[in-house]
Amino acid sequence: MPKPEPPRLRGWDESQTSMSNLEHSAVSAPSGLRARLVLLLAAVLAAASPLAAQTATVQGKILDQSGAVVPGASVVVTNANSGVRSSTTTNAQGAYTVPFLQPGTYNIRVESQGFKPALRSGVVLEIDQTAGIDFNLQVGEATQTVEVQGGTPLLETETASLGQTIDNKTVFTLPLNGRDYTQLVTLGAGAVQN
Repeated sequence: MPKPEPPRLRGWDESQTSMSNLEHSAVSAPSGLRARLVLLLAAVLAAASPLAAQTATVQGKILDQSGAVVPGASVVVTNANSGVRSSTTTNAQGAYTVPFLQPGTYNIRVESQGFKPALRSGVVLEIDQTAGIDFNLQVGEATQTVEVQGGTPLLETETASLGQTIDNKTVFTLPLNGRDYTQLVTLGAGAVQN
């Protein structure tokens, strides 16, 4: 009894199978995977950018009494309500930046060897705000602290972006059609309704 012939695929030509075709398919698979990874990365970054806009940043310069910069000073920013701390040190130009802070009230403490520690409490940060807060350190012992209380509200001079926090009382007392919270967007400066 003769052996049955294996089924053949239509359009299949064994003479066209070669090592170069196999190598080509092996090379093209990772490039397709690479393209998918690039698209996935782009999607993740696009999704994360609105989240960064819901935070605030504190930045500034640390100077001594004569106006010279103080490099290597320790800057600790503490949320007054939750106690969450973020810290950094000043660079060679005496500048510091503390990004990704949640909106709220903060206390900022600056320390450097040979200077009195400086504390600024009651700093209120809003959504998408970049607060420029400079410190002038005084020569003295570490046991003495120079404390500056809140003061006037911060003016946004660091960036041209706009952001606003709408408190709970405003949300509940405004007459919203159908309690549609998206109508609160039009309360922000520069916002228009289509």
